[in-house]
Amino acid sequence: PLTIAGTLSVASGGNIVLSANGMDLAGGTILANSGAVTLAPLSFDTIALGGTSTTALDLSNQLLNAIGANSLQIGTVQTGLIENDGSISLSIPNILMDAGTININQPFLAQHSSLIVQAGGEFTGNGGITVAALGAAASLVALTGSNSITTLGSISAAGSFTLDDNAPLTIAGPFTATNASITNTGSLDITGSFNATDASLAASDIRINANLDATTLSLDANAGTITNAGSVTGYVTASNLDATASLVALTGSNSITTLGSISAGSFTLDDNAPLTIAGSFNATNASFADTSAGGLDIAGQVSLASLLALSATSGSITSSGTGSISAPTLDAAASLVALTGSNVITTLGSINVGTFTLDDNAPLTIAGSLVAQRAAISAADLTIPGVILVDGALSLATSGTISETGTIDPTLLQIAGARDVLLTGSNTIDALGSVSVPLGNLALVDQVPLTVNGPVYALNISLDSPAMYIPGAINTPGTLGLGYGPISGNGPITAATLTSNSAVTGDVALTGTDNVIGTLGGFDAAGHLFALTDATALTVAGPVSAKALTITATGQITLDGADGGSFSIGGQFLPTYVYNGLSPRNGIDSVLQVIANGAPANGIVQTGQFNIDTGSLQGQPNTLFMLLPDGADAKFNDLNARSTDLAISLINGYAQGTLYLHYLLVAGGLNGQTAFVGQIAGLAGSAAAHNGKVVPVPGSSYRFNSCIIGSVSCTVLPVAIVPERNPLDDFDISPRRRRKLDANVRLPGVAAKDY
Repeated sequence: PLTIAGTLSVASGGNIVLSANGMDLAGGTILANSGAVTLAPLSFDTIALGGTSTTALDLSNQLLNAIGANSLQIGTVQTGLIENDGSISLSIPNILMDAGTININQPFLAQHSSLIVQAGGEFTGNGGITVAALGAAASLVALTGSNSITTLGSISAAGSFTLDDNAPLTIAGPFTATNASITNTGSLDITGSFNATDASLAASDIRINANLDATTLSLDANAGTITNAGSVTGYVTASNLDATASLVALTGSNSITTLGSISAGSFTLDDNAPLTIAGSFNATNASFADTSAGGLDIAGQVSLASLLALSATSGSITSSGTGSISAPTLDAAASLVALTGSNVITTLGSINVGTFTLDDNAPLTIAGSLVAQRAAISAADLTIPGVILVDGALSLATSGTISETGTIDPTLLQIAGARDVLLTGSNTIDALGSVSVPLGNLALVDQVPLTVNGPVYALNISLDSPAMYIPGAINTPGTLGLGYGPISGNGPITAATLTSNSAVTGDVALTGTDNVIGTLGGFDAAGHLFALTDATALTVAGPVSAKALTITATGQITLDGADGGSFSIGGQFLPTYVYNGLSPRNGIDSVLQVIANGAPANGIVQTGQFNIDTGSLQGQPNTLFMLLPDGADAKFNDLNARSTDLAISLINGYAQGTLYLHYLLVAGGLNGQTAFVGQIAGLAGSAAAHNGKVVPVPGSSYRFNSCIIGSVSCTVLPVAIVPERNPLDDFDISPRRRRKLDANVRLPGVAAKDY
C-alpha cells in the first residue's frame, strides 16, 4: 500500500495522480489547491470507499478528507467497480467517479459538492447521496435511497433513470434517458432540456421552465402545482400525459397528443397537437385551448366540479366511444362541437362555434351566449335565460320541458319535446320547422315575421309574431292561439279551437282548404279583415271582432251564444238598390258561408243568444251575408243584431228563429220558406216585415212575424201594371164634339156630366 505520511502538494493549478492497490494515511495530507487529485487502483478492478477489502483499493473517509483540492477523481476508466461500503463525507467542491459500475450502498455526504458519475454500466445505490449537484452518464441510474440532491446536471442514461430525492430539485440538464422516474418530496424545477421515452416526475411542486419531451409523461405534484413558463421554452411535448396536482397550468406551445389519467384542482392546457382525452379526467375546473387542425376529442370520462372551457379555434371538439363530460358549466369555441356521449352538463356558458351538437342527460340551462352556424341540443330539460344566435337551423330536443325567457335567434327552429315548450323571451325566429310536443303545450313569442313550415304538434299551441305566414301543417287536439299579425297561410290547420292570444294588429287570412277546426273561440282582429276556411263543421263561440269577417265551413256553422258568443264587426248597411242575387262587398261586408257536405241539413244553427254589434263597434252599421247551399236550413235562437243588415241566401231551404235586425234580405227559391219572429229596424209585430225584402220574387212562404216579408202592415199591395193603351185615346176633341160642349168648359171638354 501507498502510505501518505507527510504533505503531498503541488503548485496552484497543478494536479496529483496516485495509482496504488492500497492507500493509507499516516498523518499526511494531499494538497492540490485549485487543481485536481486523481485516485485509482494499480491493478485491482474495484475501488472501495470506506471499506476494508483486501481485493480492492480501499479509500477510507479519513484519507479522502485529507485531500485538499478543487476536484477529486476516483477511478480513471469506465471499467471496474466503485462501491462505498462505509459512510463517506466530503467537502471537496467537485467529485468525479469513473468506473464500469458504481454502487452507493452507504451514505455519501458531500452537500456542498458537485458529483459527476461516469459509468460504463450501471450507477445504483440505496445508501443515500447528499450533494449539491449530480451529473451522470450510465447505462442505468437507480438511486433509491434517502438522497438529498439539489441539482441534476447533465444526465445521460441509455436505459432507465430512477431517483428518490428529499430536497428541492432543479433539473438543469440536459437530461436524456429511456425511462425516467424522479420522486421528490420537495419541489422540482426543470430549467434544462429533458428528454425521455417514458418519464414519471413526482414532487411537491413541478415547474417546467425548459422543454420537456417524453413519449409517456406522468407528472404528480399531489396537493401542489404543475406549471410551465409557456414561452419559447418551458413547453411539454408528450404522446401521453398523466397528471395529479391541485393546479395544473401548462400554457404556451405544448404538443400533447393524449391525456391519460388527470386529477387536478384547476387544470389549464394550451396545446398545438390534436388532443385526445382518453383516460379518467377529474378536476375542479379545466380550460383547454387547442390550436391544431385536429382539435380535441373526448374519448374518456371528463368530470368537473365547476367550469370546463374547451377551445379548438382551428379544429373541432368531439366525443367518441364512451367519452362523456360531467360538468356544471361548459364553455366552448371551435369550428365544430359534437358532444354526443352520455354527458351530464348543467349549464352552457359562452359557446362560439360553427356547428354545435350536444346530447345531455341532465337538465340543461343555457345561461350565456351561444353563437353558431347550426346547433342541435338535447337534454332532460332545457331552460334558456341566455342568448342563442344561430345563422341556420336550431334543433332543441328534450324528454322534459323547454322554458325560455332569454333570446333565440335562428333562421329555422325545430323542437322535439315530450312536455311543455314555453319560448316567451325576446325571440327573433325566421321560421318554425318540425315541432313535436306530444305530452305538453307549445307557446312561442316572436319579435320578427315568422313562417310556420311545420309540421307542428302539441296538446295546445300559442304562436305570436308581428307577421305570421303558415304554409305548413299545424295540429293540436286542444287550442291554437295566434297573436300579433298580420296572419296568413293556406297550410292545413287542425285544432279543436282557434283563438287569438290578444288583439291582432293585422289582417287574418287562414284559407287552407284542408283546415279542420272545431271551434272558433275568442278572436280579436278589430279594425282588420278576418278570413277563415274550414273543411269541417265549425262552431263559432267567439267573441270575434273584425273590420269584416269571412268564414267558410263545410256542412254547418253553429253560432254558439250559450257562452256569450258574439261578432263585433264594422262595415256599412246594404245599398238601397239591391236587386236579384247576393254580392258581398269585399272588405266591407261580413260573410258566413256553408259548403255542402252530402245531403242538405242544418247549414247555420244558433244556440243561446248570439250578439252582433257588441264591443267597441256597438251600433256600427254592418252587413252580414249568410250563404247556404241549396236546400240547407238555418235555425236561429235569439240573434241580436240591431245594427246589422242580414242578407241570407236560402234558395230552397227553410229558415226559422228569432231575429233582431236593422234590415233583412232573403234570396229564396220557389220552395224556400222562412218563419222568423222578432224585430226589424226596431219594429215589432206586423210592421217589422215591411223592412225586409225577398228576391228575386216575393213569396207568401217567406214570413216575418207571420207576415209576408216586404208587406205593409201584413198587407201585400197590388202590383202596378202598365195599361194596354193610352187612356187619352178615349177623348174626342173634334169640331163635331166641340159644338156640344159647354162654352165655359175648357178643353179637353170634360164636364161634370161626363162622369
